[in-house]
Amino acid sequence: MAAAGAGAVLAFAVALGTADLGDPASLRAVAALGGAAVYGARVALQLTVREHVAPSDSGKADAVTNCLAECGGALAGLPLVHVLKRAPRGWAAFPATLAAASLVLVAAAAAVALLDARARRLRPREKVA
Repeated sequence: MAAAGAGAVLAFAVALGTADLGDPASLRAVAALGGAAVYGARVALQLTVREHVAPSDSGKADAVTNCLAECGGALAGLPLVHVLKRAPRGWAAFPATLAAASLVLVAAAAAVALLDARARRLRPREKVA
């Protein structure tokens, strides 16, 4: 699921780089892809947390997850702004920078999926009486 969110981020970066943002239809399409990229990954993260947390603690887990996600977004945005200010093309380099970041996200999501699959294989099975 996380790889699908990363793929949406990559599609958003490509659309942002190629769309004519003066055209209202193009702007709506890019905004829709951006929403899918941001909220698709967040929903996948919350579903993963709920899978691993007891139902009685899911509200607290959602709150902590959302807090960490917001802090992570804010912390990731500052270096991105500095990189884009110093880039030779300035903010025109934003789509390429976003595409590169999404490729890193795809690699990280694949690593997490592999670790999760390994943890599931190593987890002892409960015996049914």
